Amino acid sequence: MTDRELLQLLLDCDEKAVIRLEKVRYDLTMIMEMVEEEGWSVNYNNLMCMVFSKAQEELSDALERRLEEEENLDTFALLEELFYPDKDMYWDSGCQKTQCYLRHLRDYRKYLKSEIAKIEENMGEPFTEA
Repeated sequence: MTDRELLQLLLDCDEKAVIRLEKVRYDLTMIMEMVEEEGWSVNYNNLMCMVFSKAQEELSDALERRLEEEENLDTFALLEELFYPDKDMYWDSGCQKTQCYLRHLRDYRKYLKSEIAKIEENMGEPFTEA
């Protein structure tokens, strides 16, 4: 049995899902511990849910830093009015289909370009426009 086949068995998922997990840049041991702390079983769906939750935290932190640095009051007001990471970001996680959606993706890319790119890299996949 290969390592991938073992992971498929342990995580109750297919090979495509294991390949997706291999692309995640977050510390998967930490992600697994977070899943366990929530009292959830360790499976693909719950791991990806926690990956996306971690990304959502990262997005909120990035927005907060951007607001602290913003000197233009009009831009500050726009960012504060337009962006709500806790509401803008949501996901579907399943072995057959896993996607992370982000409302206002174009605007997030415009104002948080490098941060969005880093979050997508950490998640192992790009956001999908909601």
